[in-house]
Amino acid sequence: MKITILCDNETDSSAYLTEHGFSCWIETKDRKEDPVKILFDTGKSDIFLTNAARRGIDVRANRYTVISHGHYDHGGGLAALYKEAPHSHIYLGKGAFDAHLEGEEGEKYYYSEKNIGLSPKRLKENKSHYTFIEKETILEEGIELLPASPLTYPMPPNAGLCEVDGKGRLRKDSFEHEIYLTIREEDELYLFTGCAHRGIANIAAYAETRYPGLARYTVIGGFHIKKDREDGQITLLKDLIRGREEKWRFLTGHCSGTEKMKLLEESVSSPVSYTFAGTAFSL
Repeated sequence: MKITILCDNETDSSAYLTEHGFSCWIETKDRKEDPVKILFDTGKSDIFLTNAARRGIDVRANRYTVISHGHYDHGGGLAALYKEAPHSHIYLGKGAFDAHLEGEEGEKYYYSEKNIGLSPKRLKENKSHYTFIEKETILEEGIELLPASPLTYPMPPNAGLCEVDGKGRLRKDSFEHEIYLTIREEDELYLFTGCAHRGIANIAAYAETRYPGLARYTVIGGFHIKKDREDGQITLLKDLIRGREEKWRFLTGHCSGTEKMKLLEESVSSPVSYTFAGTAFSL
């Protein structure tokens, strides 16, 4: 398994561009030992393509493209992707193209500068290129998409992030449009999440329940953690892995940020790394 970060908020090299967004390129193999290349999220613009080119990656080779949830900083690069790789087939959660906004619960909905969702234009232009995930979906042996996780633990506050109810008012986003990618290689599971708005402990618990008893679980992506006293997500994660820390490792960035990555690193004995734009990990 090789993972290259094509987009993140931060980089440790001037050779790569950054923006508020996340995208990674995944290289694995199918059961015939043929290469499988997956694009997970696209960031908010076309910089994932620039960084890919600088890493010698041709995104036209993608077998699957997965958009983790319906926010611009994870699917805003779809227009650029279609120009570069028009054959791409996109997997998203049901409701990913619904309106997603920043606002206060109870406000009247209007499509404005508060919109942080995906452009409906992308859906109209390329409707046949999309598959919407509502249940556990096996793409091929060892590669699966999981729908929004059960809420075993409390969700993060996700303050100000809203969807629209049936009466045209804003309500707190349930993030049922969130999906996750899992890849199993022998006795290890790789779990990819965009922002973990449903809660990183919920998502990790879901994946472990789906694939119990493996030797190692590696979690990659944004974890949407704040200072632990504010939302308790690190405490919940610690509770989940307690006594089994050696089975877990975490590669996080984007909405976590380096400060919260360090907080996670100080809180758990499992390996923790930051996913700077342009970095590559062979795992």
